[in-house]
Amino acid sequence: MDFDNLLLSGCNLLNNYLIAHPEVLEELQSCQTRSRLVKAATVLVIQGEKLARNDDMNGAVEKFGKAQQWDNNLKFDFQARAKELANQAKGDKETLP
Repeated sequence: MDFDNLLLSGCNLLNNYLIAHPEVLEELQSCQTRSRLVKAATVLVIQGEKLARNDDMNGAVEKFGKAQQWDNNLKFDFQARAKELANQAKGDKETLP
């Protein structure tokens, strides 16, 4: 088995982990396939939404931007989405007893 095949096997074994941990996938460029990046983009959106709800606008915008780079089918204004989620979270906190 040559190095390229060994690397491919390793990336395939780690497929689900890499999708669930896009920050690791970002570091392992040799494991970045179109399919993996698109699936990991969904995880980045979820992470961005969580950051926005916790009022981390910069972190949310960064995650949304990376998600759009990885999946060009994601078409939304990520700054507006981050603000919307942050405002919703603030409203939810205000209505708690």
